[in-house]
Amino acid sequence: MTRRDDSDRLLPDYDLDKGKPSNEVPPNSRPVEYDRVPSGYEPIGQIELIGRVFRGLVRGRFPWWVLILAWICFGSLAWIYAYGAVVAIVVAFTSGAWISFAVYFIFFIAMSVMSAAFFSILWRATLAKLSNRKRGRK
Repeated sequence: MTRRDDSDRLLPDYDLDKGKPSNEVPPNSRPVEYDRVPSGYEPIGQIELIGRVFRGLVRGRFPWWVLILAWICFGSLAWIYAYGAVVAIVVAFTSGAWISFAVYFIFFIAMSVMSAAFFSILWRATLAKLSNRKRGRK
């Protein structure tokens, strides 16, 4: 074939016979993984798994025993952080040095933020579970 015949065949304006029907078949494509479960062996995979657990917890679609167990595990951890924050602020105010006050105050802020995060997740999960239960009664 000549070069002109190749270009005519490959261009979109290629004139097909009007009498012959044509059928275009798309290439095979792999299915898209919409809900891929991340690997727990990699650091970013662990973060994704923990986020998945907390998102599921906040939506309220789980049995009651999961909520009670979450309050026992994560709630106790949050209370430990809150206790650490109170101890840090008491030690900060009783110590006379400004450097130690600053260190303990930063520790107090960090512990307060961590305990507030746990409490807010558990509180939202409880409210979601209670609202799902009310919707189910109607």
